[in-house]
Amino acid sequence: MTKVKPEHLVLIGPGGKQAGLQNQRMIACKLQAIRLNSMGKGGGITNLLLPKNKLESEKLRQYIDRGYTVKKISVRTNRRQAVRDAVKSDELIVALAEMFLAEKGSSPRAMAAPVREFSNWICANLKDQNLNRVRNIVAKANRELGQRTEPDWWRKQIANRKK
Repeated sequence: MTKVKPEHLVLIGPGGKQAGLQNQRMIACKLQAIRLNSMGKGGGITNLLLPKNKLESEKLRQYIDRGYTVKKISVRTNRRQAVRDAVKSDELIVALAEMFLAEKGSSPRAMAAPVREFSNWICANLKDQNLNRVRNIVAKANRELGQRTEPDWWRKQIANRKK
């Protein structure tokens, strides 16, 4: 079973790059409607996108003459955002902090541990190939979060929580 990725139309300029026009998506939809209509596949909703007047028709004809084309591009998913949001959950940070303090002891040094030490501890536990509680807690928040084993990434996420 393959996952179908959502796609949208994009206007591609003569140089092969995405057009930087503000209304490029609307132009791409209209050009696609013209193309479908010329192939005999128009009708229904596509007819609503056809040019309404001669000026609009000429403008779209200029895009075609200059070499603009329409391409379907898959929409990016917000997987990265979901991972960042998982770190923002208070439950995850509290659970990790409790485990950190339990392992380091309740000394004043451990209570005032810098973010660097905390993020290094998280990454060391995530890199450990043996099953451990840190890996399980992180996996419950988000599966892909367990693959984030760079201390810098964790430091930045914790710093963003403070903002």
